[in-house]
Amino acid sequence: MDLAHYVQRRMQVLNLSLKDAAARSGLSRQTWHKLLRAEIQEAKVSTLIKVAATLRVSVPDLLEVYFQSNAAHRCSCIDFSVSGLYSNES
Repeated sequence: MDLAHYVQRRMQVLNLSLKDAAARSGLSRQTWHKLLRAEIQEAKVSTLIKVAATLRVSVPDLLEVYFQSNAAHRCSCIDFSVSGLYSNES
């Protein structure tokens, strides 16, 4: 499950509106909107801690979802080539 769906599901379980989540967390409605639309590719740990508290989930659980949902994106951005690391000279 990606972070956006996880956040959305938890908000539904807690009957939280975007406005309520923003007020409880101290984060802007824009930040919550970006979370729900999967428009945040890199989040501050402090933001994720506030999100976890607002959603009444443990920080490790939220971090696990965050890192799993971003793993594919991060891997696709990493250059794993090894050209230029080895030379034929001995």
